[in-house]
Amino acid sequence: MEKKEGPGFLQAFAEELEQYEKLIANEAKSLPKAQKSRRNLNGQPELTAAERQKASLIQRFVFPSDAESMIHVLLYIKSQTDILASRRPDHKTWYWMQLWKERAAELYEKVKILAAIDGSAYKAYADILRNERKIKRSSGRRVFLAGGLLLAALCTGLILLSPAETEEEAKKTDTNQTEEAAKTEREQNPPYAVEHFTFSLPDYWVEKGSGREFRQFYAETGGKVAMLTIGYPVDSDPVTLDALYTDNENMIRVTESWFSECQVTGYEDFESDYGVKGILYSYTAVYESKDSLYDMSGKSFCFPSVEDNRWFFVVINCTDNTDFDYQEDFMKLLASIRQTLH
Repeated sequence: MEKKEGPGFLQAFAEELEQYEKLIANEAKSLPKAQKSRRNLNGQPELTAAERQKASLIQRFVFPSDAESMIHVLLYIKSQTDILASRRPDHKTWYWMQLWKERAAELYEKVKILAAIDGSAYKAYADILRNERKIKRSSGRRVFLAGGLLLAALCTGLILLSPAETEEEAKKTDTNQTEEAAKTEREQNPPYAVEHFTFSLPDYWVEKGSGREFRQFYAETGGKVAMLTIGYPVDSDPVTLDALYTDNENMIRVTESWFSECQVTGYEDFESDYGVKGILYSYTAVYESKDSLYDMSGKSFCFPSVEDNRWFFVVINCTDNTDFDYQEDFMKLLASIRQTLH
């Protein structure tokens, strides 16, 4: 490992890390090939003694708590993830990437408070997330549902990451709805038809983009995002509720691939008031836009349209700085979904 110049505490950390790297290299020479790729019951790679010590060092080393020191550490972590991203990934690359990213996220949150986002801190953390994305792609961790659902995942991902309106465009959109209007009962909303389904859509959702297999709406824009997406891509493989349940773990991975940093926090069976069944996923994410990072939360309801072999994705994404809370109305929208073809 190449030594990095830096403060004394960082050099001490790097030297200790290098010692473990040497021990790991020596252990690798004596380990049988089968043991090198063994995983535990949780799907994580089994670590050697030296690897466990290295992991503990990354997770528990105490760094100084001033902003300048933590920025030095973020830059160092960025260099480590650069190395990981430059190599051909093996079964442990993702594990080490996640350890480094978790420590970087912890430091970045502290720097945000102390230094109001130093430019070098932002760039280092953004580069770490890009390295994670590169490893995810190259290691095949972007696992999609069977067959044509690759199209569904890509379609939905592109929708979610579509550029928001500019400030000037946002001013043209009336998003100053009152709390009373934001809580309008779904029965008062006219049905909005998409293929063979209708949705009771509150009128504060303004349609800003549509394609052959998606509709996109905004309620807030300009430095904040409240976005609703209805995607309905056709699949080449049979679309059924059983297929969705069977590939649930892959759908979780699909959802987590929509953003560079995203974690599904839960999922549950959901059925609308009119018998439309599917799975509702909840997640948190970090949205990267130009020189800013935004904490974001979202929900995605996936259900099959068996008659025309489409997967429907009804997705809401909101940054943490929106003026209103849309979760209650979103659940009412999902409850209103009705199939019009029998």
